[in-house]
Amino acid sequence: MIKLIAIDLDGTLYNSKSEISNENEIVIKKCIQKGIKIILSTSKTIYTVGKIIKKLGLVDPQIASGGAAIINKDLKPLFSLKVPKNVVKEVIEISRKHKKGLALSSIDGNIYYENSHPGIDHIEGTGDKVIKVSDLREKEIINNILLITLTIDSKDEFNKIIINNFKDRVKIKRGGPIFLTLLNKGAGKLFALKKIMEMFNIKKEEIISIGDSENDLETIKFARIGIAMDNAPDSVKEAADYNVSSNDLNGVAEAINKFCLKGNE
Repeated sequence: MIKLIAIDLDGTLYNSKSEISNENEIVIKKCIQKGIKIILSTSKTIYTVGKIIKKLGLVDPQIASGGAAIINKDLKPLFSLKVPKNVVKEVIEISRKHKKGLALSSIDGNIYYENSHPGIDHIEGTGDKVIKVSDLREKEIINNILLITLTIDSKDEFNKIIINNFKDRVKIKRGGPIFLTLLNKGAGKLFALKKIMEMFNIKKEEIISIGDSENDLETIKFARIGIAMDNAPDSVKEAADYNVSSNDLNGVAEAINKFCLKGNE
């Protein structure tokens, strides 16, 4: 019997307009009524996760900022791992030098940036709260960063520069075709999911994980049933136990209906 469903947001629960379809909302609320825990597992901020908690009536702890934070339904952090401030400062400097887009996700729920770029436009368009500042090195900012997002295509030479400079100090994951994310080396979606499992004494055999990107690979491989969206890259689809329709065709609802609602009746 499935007791917990971990669901990514962008490219998974969200459609391409960053909306949750009626079909997906209905099945999630049915799961809650049946006592199945719905856990968002996303790189989105605490602010955005809070909006989804309210919209869907979620009651259990949720995973934000790529697994760097676990929050309760009142948005209070139950656990967090920040990016070391010396790393944050270095990433700021190297991004300035190479004139690359940079966004810093803070424990206060905001995303901070200095200069406009396509990446920040995309982030703002998906509903996150973004704030422009004159200097990202301000103490109150760099001391509280959960996730760093860089706008880099995987084939860009800057991608290699970041990996070579920081791979031994932070965890680096690709969050889609144009984003590279950096977080505390001890953090991650799977790490946070295991924390929640411990809270409720839930076993991996009682979990489903649904996602669409490299950020979701660990939880997809770990869960009893790992599910990839049709819009996921081939590497994610191949790692999953099952593939469903795209995020624009209610793939989440398809997965939940098949493996949770009908299976738990």
